[in-house]
Amino acid sequence: MESSENKSEVGGAVTESQVLSTISERKPQCVLLQTCDVKLEMTQRLREPDCCWIMVGKIPWKSDKKYILSDNKKIAERQFERLRRRFVRNPELYKSYQAILHDYLRQRIIELVPNTCDTEHNTFYLPHREVVRNDRFSSKFRVVFDASSYDVGEVSLNDCLHIGPNLYPDIFDLLLRFRLYPIAFTADIKQAFLQIEVNGKDRDVSRFLFTDNPTDGSKLTQIYRFTRVLFGVNSSPFMLAATIKHHLRKYQGIYPETSEFLNNSIYIDDIIGGHQNTEDAYRTSTECMHIFREAGLPFEVLGVSWNKREDSLYFDVQNLVTFLYGRVNSKRCLLQAIGRIFDPVGFLGPFVLRVKLLMQEIWKLSLDWDDDLPECLSLAWNRWCNEVPGLGELRIPRYLFSNMFNVGITKTELHCFSDASQKAYATVAYLRILINDERIRTVFVASKTRVAPLKKLTLPRLELMGALLSARLSYRIIKALNLNLACRFWTDSQITLLDQGYG
Repeated sequence: MESSENKSEVGGAVTESQVLSTISERKPQCVLLQTCDVKLEMTQRLREPDCCWIMVGKIPWKSDKKYILSDNKKIAERQFERLRRRFVRNPELYKSYQAILHDYLRQRIIELVPNTCDTEHNTFYLPHREVVRNDRFSSKFRVVFDASSYDVGEVSLNDCLHIGPNLYPDIFDLLLRFRLYPIAFTADIKQAFLQIEVNGKDRDVSRFLFTDNPTDGSKLTQIYRFTRVLFGVNSSPFMLAATIKHHLRKYQGIYPETSEFLNNSIYIDDIIGGHQNTEDAYRTSTECMHIFREAGLPFEVLGVSWNKREDSLYFDVQNLVTFLYGRVNSKRCLLQAIGRIFDPVGFLGPFVLRVKLLMQEIWKLSLDWDDDLPECLSLAWNRWCNEVPGLGELRIPRYLFSNMFNVGITKTELHCFSDASQKAYATVAYLRILINDERIRTVFVASKTRVAPLKKLTLPRLELMGALLSARLSYRIIKALNLNLACRFWTDSQITLLDQGYG
């Protein structure tokens, strides 16, 4: 039987891949808040000793699940015992772990729970492990907690909580708008989740085990619990977004333009945006610093790296290359690789489509997750993996109108091309810019690809699906960029043209 950890890992990759390749119209945030039965209860108080304000929120429980949650302690104990033995074999691992938890204690992010402490509130023990990301400039070593863990016949903590409505802007729209302005800036809200304190009655569902002496297996483990919102709990992104929006409402009268900008430009804890001139960009940046006093400036923009000196976007594929270096030829490994590619705009569309088509071929064979791939598929898989390092050489100008500062732009059009085959269908969009009524420049904007369904469809039907994808992409682009664009659609399918009355 497959473990819950493996299911979570594979399921997460599938979900992310599906979400990032979907073009659909999202409901406005006000509608989401009205239709969702989740209510976030928040208060605000002054936190000592640093004398800054902190939001206090209640976890959004599902009313029918809250009282069936077991404590998950046996699972947490088994996993911690394995971790303790690793600490003995690798003292440096223990030192890194201990340093992070000591820092959490110093900041009152976690607190020690006496072993004799009884609670009338819900209790849940979180297994945890380390994640090492050598490709990061900071936070290379992190401790992650598993709120999806559960024992056989039981439910997990995440099963018992509302996810809440999605209050964040669409990543696709954010990245398109990021390319719209000549002056761009990014910021990161420092320890965003950990600025939200959890109501005292809910803290015992974030317990975990640790030890101050891993070499003594007979010593009782220490019990800690989080006092703040924990990344990895499925309601946390909603709690963070709702808290930020609650906080921004206080500044609508003081900084109306910046408050509106932040409402539309924050994704999780990243702020991404731009302006037409340096004066407005500086003003917005300064006012953002006043609103979020603990802000830093990272080099990464929602998974897409930004070379500020060249003002170009590129893909840092080192983490994927490292993962593929130890790859195995299996369905699980291939899906995990797909989940590590973050490209919502579609810069890598044709390259990613190849591995998605390969995944479909594997699916047809009904292989188990860890079965070896047939030789023909292994060859295609290894060929694709060997080409991944070359993605790091790709450079995309961030600004859509780069090198056009002192020229007269006469006309700007959006041109969308669609095509299909028996295996897949796709669309790609370009800006066609007419300069001084004579010169023409084209700029890539976005692309979307789809693998054809397993149920065989006729080629004319797939061509029509490509045209529909093209129309939806154009709508999203025009809405995100908010430009006055004439739109032109291109297809080599006569049937599609006849269906639209152009024959």
